[in-house]
Amino acid sequence: MSNVKPSSRRKVTYASGAALLGMILVVSGLLYSWESNLLSPKEHCQGLFTREQTESLFDGPGRIRTEHVDTAENGPEFLCRVSRTSKLPNTENTEITIKNRAMDGDFPFQSAVWTEAPMASSFSGGGFVGAVSGKRGWILLPERCWGKVGPSERLGRKQVPIIEADTKGGKASPTGLKDALAIAARQVTDEAACSSSEGSQVPGSLQIPLDERPSATDGTCGIPDFKLPVSAYESKQIRPRSEITLRNKTPYWSCDVFFHVAGEQLRHDESFLKFSVTENPLLVKAVKYTGENRRKLPDEKGTDFSEGVVLHCKKRDVYFATLWRSALNGALLHDENWFPARRTFLQSFLDATATTYDCPRVSLPPDK
Repeated sequence: MSNVKPSSRRKVTYASGAALLGMILVVSGLLYSWESNLLSPKEHCQGLFTREQTESLFDGPGRIRTEHVDTAENGPEFLCRVSRTSKLPNTENTEITIKNRAMDGDFPFQSAVWTEAPMASSFSGGGFVGAVSGKRGWILLPERCWGKVGPSERLGRKQVPIIEADTKGGKASPTGLKDALAIAARQVTDEAACSSSEGSQVPGSLQIPLDERPSATDGTCGIPDFKLPVSAYESKQIRPRSEITLRNKTPYWSCDVFFHVAGEQLRHDESFLKFSVTENPLLVKAVKYTGENRRKLPDEKGTDFSEGVVLHCKKRDVYFATLWRSALNGALLHDENWFPARRTFLQSFLDATATTYDCPRVSLPPDK
């Protein structure tokens, strides 16, 4: 039988509880101190972003800091890298690099880097157009900046200037990335004296993709009468599985069709075919600005760029395009029908969508 009085046991219990509570408060305080940016610099990237704007780049809390800044002595070119580190469980350290770069004009529709899956969310406004996801983003600078910002040519091809963002580790906040790209773009255009006539308007809200859904046999990508040309692919080995589309047409519309290939273990982001269309004047001008492999369509109906066409429509020029993921090329197409099959898909897309944009019907000539 214990000789310890009940009151003594209560005192021991209270003391243990108080010690435990104290430890919890100390650990919580240390975590808050680490995750908080109250004592961090008020500005990052040499004053380009405020502390709050830098925090909004990331999809969660953590300590932020500028890792590297590089600016041109006599021009608007720059690079800034910021990072977020966190002690919280299940939180990846993240690094985001924002810089200016020159790209082919059709890069939003023909570059494997920027036509990723899951589909990015697009935006436009303030003279800019762009797209962002949780991993990267881009914003195209106004036409007045072409040839003034960054290298204007690569391997003899004209290029357009963009601001790009790339993420390593964790994920970025798409909205925060969009805002940061717009801030960086405004600084570059102001320094290069090539701002848009639309002034300092803020780019609009993000155009979020619809949820992935099973691919329809009739009305592919939600377009009435749009059917994938079965004769162009090996129907016994491959079939459309699902699709993702953007909700609206501004600044561009896009649809990814994912395929199941018998006997192939393709990653989800390797196994899709993208259809895109835009009537955004800046994007269409960018396509025509670089414009490799161009040839005029009969009756002056537009210009053929092999993987896409610009049609002269009632209101404005409109660009229609397809993009094949490289992993699908061999699996999807008969070797002997490689080029004709690609053109068949583009022709089917044009047949189903051209009239929606008041564009002329065209019959594509055989590819080169």
